[in-house]
Amino acid sequence: MENLDLGKYQDVAILGRRNIPYLLRCVGQMPYELIPGDDVFKFRSRAKKLLDKWKPSILRDSLASPYIWRYGRGASTSRMFCHRSIDETANEENAEKIWKYLIGQYTP
Repeated sequence: MENLDLGKYQDVAILGRRNIPYLLRCVGQMPYELIPGDDVFKFRSRAKKLLDKWKPSILRDSLASPYIWRYGRGASTSRMFCHRSIDETANEENAEKIWKYLIGQYTP
């Protein structure tokens, strides 16, 4: 996965819709003891690196869409977030709010 360059793909917003950024952040923040084999495979550090590497591509395609679809904490819950209502321009502040939403740190 580390060799995958998302920059050359047209639409990777599906990763955001499937909560991949949230999952990677959670794995990266888990305590060492909770991930068997982390000392060998370095899952936590690899998840953090992937999140940093993929952030520009996922954010680019998420900003291109007028909404962000995100699954909730329960298996049957989901929500749609219309980010154009924050501001009509895709500025840095909007991008950071949307990224925090995708990784589960911001609730509008």
